[in-house]
Amino acid sequence: MDIKSGKELLLIGNVPISAADELSDAVMKEKESQGAVPELKEEKSQPQAKPHSGVVKETFRIVNDTLNDDIVKATQVIYQFELSDEDRGTWFLDLKSKGGNVGHGEQSNHADVVMSMSTDDLVKMFSGKLKPTMAFMSGKLKIKRNTALAIKLEKLMNQMHCRL
Repeated sequence: MDIKSGKELLLIGNVPISAADELSDAVMKEKESQGAVPELKEEKSQPQAKPHSGVVKETFRIVNDTLNDDIVKATQVIYQFELSDEDRGTWFLDLKSKGGNVGHGEQSNHADVVMSMSTDDLVKMFSGKLKPTMAFMSGKLKIKRNTALAIKLEKLMNQMHCRL
């Protein structure tokens, strides 16, 4: 707890996240002052993933088999997953359409939550070996757009553990 403000602090190790961000910025500035140039990667030059990578395809097949109208009604969110490793690509989980839907590529409707992670971490999360909250706190999972809606996915993942 922050004694001055009385607010709860999020920690990375023993360092508050805000201090960790400042520390990271300070390290980058120091390296740049010594002549280091940040590496910039052009997104378009990256090779696209095979659209149906085995483990990813199987994970989403199982997710799709688990979907039902009750889950869709309770969730009402479209999730987009951007995978960053050898299975690089985009997948979606549409929990707004009747019965739900999954697929490769971007969903035609605007995603409410965009999650970026490795294929391995995606599979670990859906199989219960990695908690999404811990993945987020450790930097393995990056969330864009509505982070509050990302919490709803953890509930669905808990239902998936016995199936993956």
